[in-house]
Amino acid sequence: MVSTLTAFLITITASAIHSAWEMAVASLSKAEVKSACKNRIAGACALSKVMENKETYISTNTICNNIANIMGSGVVGTSAGQWLGSEYVGWVMGLLTFTIIVCSEIIPKAYGTNNPLLVGRTFAPMMVLLSWVLTPINWLISKLTDHFKGSEPSDLVERIYEGTYNLGLTTVEQVGTPRVNMSCVYAHESLNDIKKSLFESQHSRLVVLGKTRDDVKGIMLLGEAFKALAKDENPNVQELTREVLKVESNTNCEEMFKKFTESRTHLAVMIDRFGGTDGVVTLEDITELMTMTEIQDETDEQVCMREIG
Repeated sequence: MVSTLTAFLITITASAIHSAWEMAVASLSKAEVKSACKNRIAGACALSKVMENKETYISTNTICNNIANIMGSGVVGTSAGQWLGSEYVGWVMGLLTFTIIVCSEIIPKAYGTNNPLLVGRTFAPMMVLLSWVLTPINWLISKLTDHFKGSEPSDLVERIYEGTYNLGLTTVEQVGTPRVNMSCVYAHESLNDIKKSLFESQHSRLVVLGKTRDDVKGIMLLGEAFKALAKDENPNVQELTREVLKVESNTNCEEMFKKFTESRTHLAVMIDRFGGTDGVVTLEDITELMTMTEIQDETDEQVCMREIG
């Protein structure tokens, strides 16, 4: 009796672990694992090694899962026959099959999908060891399946995966331009008075200030200012000022990206907890974070405004 129940529980548990881990690894991105590894979360570095050669470790997991199911079923059947008699073996195997489907497949896979990092890093060290033990078998399987493998994502796609994941972990303050480096004009100034600075500006949007940098009135589009100058008009900046989106400095970049797309604007002013101006963040800043690439045009100088600030 004891041997039958022990074999039954070991089979269910081993199969459940491998099923949950398989779904966890399939659900994880390299960016998420890399972030966990940088934060020195237990098991994350072993999991990072898994993500670099995912096919091999999934192969190891599949082998172990099948061993657990097939050998476990054989042991349970043999033990049940000795304990209850051969006429009850069918009932025991039926119960085992049903339990495996529910407790070792459906429930663990759902849990692994919903908690991929926890499950993945918990069992990654064990899978690294098992993969080393099964190296010859994995090598053979790799050779047999090489012709069926698809192409790997490009470096750009990998960077976009990582950058997109980092959106939720990064605040706008970390990617925006500090207040001391904002391109500004004052609301009371006329276009003729600031004509030279307008032509020298490398930005298409300028922050419009009242008396101080904490008194932001809005933004002025450089294109509209040039149109007015082309018509020999000389309005003051206030007449060309548009409303500007204002956000708290601790807003994460994922939320900021949604705000930009919903409001159809490309620039927002960052506000600190006291209501003062912290700087500006642009859609380009968010895009650069998403692609992990600095976007420059013909007029851009290779200068990091945040470092200067």
